[in-house]
Parts: sequence; C-alpha cells; structure tokens
Amino acid sequence: MRSKIILIPAFLFLFSCSSFAGIIVNYDGLGYEEALSNALNISNLRVSAVIIGSPFKGYELKKSGTAVYDYFDTGVIFERGAFQNAMGSPLSFSNLINYFHGRNTLVYSMVSLFIQKQGYDRKMWDSSDFTEDSYAFGPTYYLNTAKENTREKLTRIIKYMSALPVDKWIIDLRGMPENLAAGYNIFLRQRGGGRFISLTDQTNADDGSMCTGDYYFLREKIFIMPDPHLKELKTFALHPGWIQFIDSSSPSVNNYAALSFLLSRGKDVVIPYGFLNSYGGQVIAFFSGSPSSEFNILPLSDDKLIIYNNDKVASFNFSSSFSFWQTGSVVNKKGFYKSIFGGAVIDNKNNVMEFFMFPQSASFWSIK
Repeated sequence: MRSKIILIPAFLFLFSCSSFAGIIVNYDGLGYEEALSNALNISNLRVSAVIIGSPFKGYELKKSGTAVYDYFDTGVIFERGAFQNAMGSPLSFSNLINYFHGRNTLVYSMVSLFIQKQGYDRKMWDSSDFTEDSYAFGPTYYLNTAKENTREKLTRIIKYMSALPVDKWIIDLRGMPENLAAGYNIFLRQRGGGRFISLTDQTNADDGSMCTGDYYFLREKIFIMPDPHLKELKTFALHPGWIQFIDSSSPSVNNYAALSFLLSRGKDVVIPYGFLNSYGGQVIAFFSGSPSSEFNILPLSDDKLIIYNNDKVASFNFSSSFSFWQTGSVVNKKGFYKSIFGGAVIDNKNNVMEFFMFPQSASFWSIK
C-alpha cells in the first residue's frame, strides 16, 4: 500500500526545543551488585543521575514493591532472618554510591516513606500513627502527618536519611489518595531540606516532581496502537516543571515513540534500566546531543511522524502496512540514506524528501 503526503513548506507544522535531556536511569528493583554490573551499559551515555532501591530493611523478602520496614536498619542489624536487605549489603550499597559519584553521576534512592504494611515495626509505630481509614485499603497503612507524634517520628527518619550518602530521595506517592499525597508533599517541603522529590501519578503535581502523567498520556492517548492520534502533537505541551518519568520498558513502537518524544523535548527524563538494551540504548544516544541543537516535531498524519534537527532524522510509521510518503526537505543535505538503525531509507532530492517505512516501525538516520 502506498500513501503520499506532501507538506511544503514544512515549517508551518513544526515546533522545536533544546535537544539535550537530563537522563536519569532507574535501577530500582535491581540489587546493588546487579545495578553495578548493568552500569556498564551507560558508560557511553550522558547520564545525570541514577535511581537505586531503598537501602533499608524491607518487610517482604523481595526486591521491589515493598513498604519499608525499618528506616534505621541499612543492613547492620540481624532481624527478619538476615543482616543485609533485599538490595544487598552495606558494602555493595557503598560500592555502588562510590562508583557513580566517581563518575560525577548523582545517586537517588527510591523509598515509600509514608506507608507501612501489616506486621510493621511496633517499636517505631502504633495504630494511632496511621490514618483512620488506612485499614480500608487492605494491608497498606498510610501515615497520618496530622498527628504531632507521627510527624516527630518522620522527622527523625528524615534526619537519618539525610546523613546517608544519597544525593536525593525519591518518595513514591503513586496510587495514593489525592488528599493524602497533597499533605505528604507539604510535609516534605517543610521538613525535607531540598533532599526529597515526590514521584506521583497526580495530574496536578507540583513543579519539581517526578511524574508519570505526560508519559502515560503520550503512550495511551497519542501513540496508542492501533489508532494513534499524532496530529494532537501540534497542540500538546509537556508540563514545564516535571521530571518526566517513564514507567515501562515495553519494546512496543508506541513506547519507543513516547521515549523519543520526551528525549527530543530537552526535559529531564527517567529511563527504566530495561531500556538499556541495544535498541533502546541507541535511541537514547541518538537524542543525547549538545544543548544547542534543536529537534523539531512534524506530524504528517495521525499515523506518521518525523522528529528531526539539522543532521538527524527519526521517523515513525504507525500504519499496519508498508508506507511511502513525501514531504518537503527537512534537512539541507541531498542524498540517499539508509537508517543507522531501524532498516528504512530516505531519498532527499530537489527539495523533496521521500520515506519508505516498514509497518509499525521507527527508523533513525544520521544525515552527513
């Protein structure tokens, strides 16, 4: 099937922004030794920070999804059948911190500061520390920051956390009732001393928060398969103050398109470590240019998209068939170009650029 789209001049439908994103790699869920081994995958990428799992003793014997059990045990107390926590030993924690700090990479750690689970540490907490309706939410209990005694306990925890060699603490507020999340944000601003960042799925998140909202809107409302709506990118604007949080490493074309769009806008972007495969790593490196370069967004139709600057072009075909299309030249250099990854070709001649794309695919070109 052939489709022909001619858009000249192209500048009527594009917008641009700085290309360099502050890439943050999320290793939460990986043990410290695994994360250190995986860090070799980012040695050639411009990574500003990494997120690692909580260094505290967890309630459940698994590596992710646990409420923190004891905020004063980083693997030095024999309790719950072990010294070390699920992520690793204090030595492996220290080695990981030193490795990244030695490469001028900030280290963030993710914790669920405001929740506990059944069997919580009764030396620290009692039932009055939780909201009255906590027990309606199953085995997860929410701390009540309206209680002075609870605030004092949390303040002691924050003081202990602030003494550890972590640059920022990511406080996971996803899935919480909106009123509680708002109160926890206020508490963190008042007591956190600038060391804490909220991770939220609330669409009214404050500036400076890590937020999944824009990512999920892009993936599920604009790049969704099999009925994408790429023309909506002409009016779509990312929240200017959010750290954009990518919550899935699925290899689907709509997920890579959301990743590409976020990286092209020059915002701080959290990348799951699962994206650091050979393909995902190339996508990240492709958009990690100098701060002065710009990427433009050109939606040709609801299922075809070009992202480009002076010497790079990324193209996305959401159609279920092979597609050929034409547009006005978006780069000044004429020639026939095979993609550096993705398998498609561009023919740029006589002020017209011709694309041949595989079904439901993305391709990337370096125009030299």
